[in-house]
Amino acid sequence: MSSESKQAKTEIRRLQILRATLRLLRRHGAGITTAQIAAEAQCSKETLYNWFGDRDGIILALVHEQARGMREAMEGRFNSLDGDIESRLKSSAALLLDIMTGDAAIAVNRVAMAQACQESSQLGQAVLADWTE
Repeated sequence: MSSESKQAKTEIRRLQILRATLRLLRRHGAGITTAQIAAEAQCSKETLYNWFGDRDGIILALVHEQARGMREAMEGRFNSLDGDIESRLKSSAALLLDIMTGDAAIAVNRVAMAQACQESSQLGQAVLADWTE
């Protein structure tokens, strides 16, 4: 197996784990455990710890992935539109509103807000940083 093929499979598996985490966050909120994530993603807890560090590391990776997806969607929409800048901005703003009020953004932001009160948590800061880049 080539190095590129292995990297592609690893990235696919990583995204599957993040999607499983998002499903759990939508259902159960911030109180999910690595055991629940491992079961939902059908992987070992060791894989989670090796790839992400801990539960907060998984959620932090999810925050980054969601922000990346939002940026790509916004850039794609804006660049694909014809017309003057005002109409392009209005259309892009509508997409941004849809994204920010969607299930995924709400679930991730709820967790980040719940964790933001804890001194050791970096999730709230990560959400703010990713959404403002």
